[in-house]
Order: sequence, then C-alpha cells, then structure tokens
Amino acid sequence: MLEAAKAAAKSAAAALPYPRSFLGLLLTGFTLVMLPLVGALVYSAWNTERLAGLSRSAVFNASQAARASRSLVDRIAAIERVAQQMAVLNDPELAVDYARVHRSFKQLAEEIAQLPLDDSQAAALNRTAEQEQSLYDLLTEQPRRRLDTKAVSTRMDGLIESAREVLAINNRIVDREVHRLSLKAEQVQRGLIVLVFLSTAVALTIALALTRYIARPISEIDGAIRQLGGADFSKPIAVRGPEDLRYLGRRLDWLRRRLDEFETQKNRFLRHVSHELKTPLTALRE
Repeated sequence: MLEAAKAAAKSAAAALPYPRSFLGLLLTGFTLVMLPLVGALVYSAWNTERLAGLSRSAVFNASQAARASRSLVDRIAAIERVAQQMAVLNDPELAVDYARVHRSFKQLAEEIAQLPLDDSQAAALNRTAEQEQSLYDLLTEQPRRRLDTKAVSTRMDGLIESAREVLAINNRIVDREVHRLSLKAEQVQRGLIVLVFLSTAVALTIALALTRYIARPISEIDGAIRQLGGADFSKPIAVRGPEDLRYLGRRLDWLRRRLDEFETQKNRFLRHVSHELKTPLTALRE
C-alpha cells in the first residue's frame, strides 16, 4: 500500500498546479489532509444518528406491543365474562356491553396489525380476530335462541388459545428489534473499519504528495544557493512553485547574474594587474 501511495503521490504532485503563495500551499495541504478525517467524522455521526433512530423505533415498537398485549388481556377477559353471562341470561344490556367490547377489540386488533409483524404473527392475529368475530356472531345471532353453552365454551377456548399466540408478539418483536439493531451495529462497525483504512490510505497519499509538492521548490532554492556558494554562475536559476517562491527564484537568478558580472570584472582586473606587474618585473630581470 505504501508503494502504491508513493506512486500516486508522485503523479499527483506532478499534475497539480501551485497556488499563488507558499502560505496558500500550506493551507491547501492542511485542508486536503483534513478532508478524509472530516469525511470519516461525518460518516460516523450519520451512522450514529441512524442507529439512534433505529433504537427509538425499536423502543417505540416494543412499548406499543407491550401496551397492546396488556389491552388484549383486558379485552379477552371482558369478552369471556360477557360471553358466559350471555350464554345463560337473555339480557339486552349484555348484548350492548358485548357490542362495545367487540368494537374495542376490533380497534385493538387493527392497532396491533400496524406493528412490524412477521407472517406467523399476522396469521395468529387474524385467527384471533376471526374467532372473536365468530363468537360475537354466535352470541348476537337473531332471532335470539337458546345458546349451547358447550359451543360458546369451545369458541371461547379457541379465542383464548389464539390470543396466547398474539400475546407472544411482544417478546418476539423485542427480540427481532434487538437482533436488527445488533446486525446494524455490526454493519456500521465493519463500515467504520473500512473507512479507517481508506481514510488512512487517502491521507497517506495526500501527505506524500504534499511532501513532494512542498519539497520540490524548497529543494530547488537550496540547490540554487549551493550553486551560488560553489561559484557556479553559468546555469540559470529557475524555481517552480507558488508565485512568491518563483519570485525568490528570479531574485536568486538576478544575484547569479550580478555575481557573474563581478566575477568577470574581477578576472579582468586581475589580468590587468598581472600584465601591469609583469612588464616592470621583466625589465628588472633583463
């Protein structure tokens, strides 16, 4: 991965243009290095918010299921009490009470159906509603005739048995929501691990590219100073980089030209002095 990052950094450094100033180059570098970290932070915050939303949804569904289960127990108890009374008494008030409980039971069944049920849970709820409707039809059949208490008891037992399956919805919904949250947390964890590796690779590539990007003009300035220090005034000096560093390179080239002129004048002066001294010395020797 390091070799690939170096190759990518080299190509990136060669292709990117320079900003106008060296300060701008540093600020751009810091910004580019921070981008993967900021992206990872934003991704983490987004996934945390999603997990929080799922947690709120799971708690809401569990609380709704618990409330519906308690209400269902109350409705079944009321239906059982009224049904037993209607089986032995011919009281119109009991029919009115049962009609009220029946409407309440249907409304509760519709609320439970809105919960995130799987197929088996929905089937159990439908069976419970059908058996309650069958019991209601039997007890409110017109014209009213003598009821078979055994038939009423049989249908009531079937209703209670189906209701027990519905009561298990609460625990199953909680278990399913917990499992869903666990899977989502594992998915987010894997995503964060991948993001850490990717952001590290990107940051490493950017850092290497910036190192070459920043070091190149600095290296050229260092080479130019060494060239001048070594009295090599023949090669022109040019610095690639931000505008202020290119200006510095032009000033160094101007200094090179001036030093070259001084060197030329010095050599001319030394030749002149050597010539002037050589003539009287030759005369004295003769």
